[in-house]
Amino acid sequence: MTQPTRVETLRIRMEVDGKSAYTRHAQALRDLPFEKSLGAGDDDDLLKVNYTLSIRYFGDVAKALTAVAELCADPKVIVSASAADLTQGRLLIYEAFKRLDAVIKEIENR
Repeated sequence: MTQPTRVETLRIRMEVDGKSAYTRHAQALRDLPFEKSLGAGDDDDLLKVNYTLSIRYFGDVAKALTAVAELCADPKVIVSASAADLTQGRLLIYEAFKRLDAVIKEIENR
């Protein structure tokens, strides 16, 4: 089996208002791996979500992504750019990270 050229681990930690989150996002909470099943919860429940995601890069993918990141860090050299799959919301991992980043920023501004 081919070994990845790079491995990254992302740990996502969130605390959510149990009662409100369960009422508004019951299916999402059922889809997350908790140690015990969740009920509707009490008003003062605080759910702690700890999820670890491992990303494995094969071949020259990490090298190519690093090169793209370097070019994107200097937008003055770029004449045009397109990433339809990103802008049209087709990549699940991109959408999740984009929303997580927005949540982190909102919490920092509170």
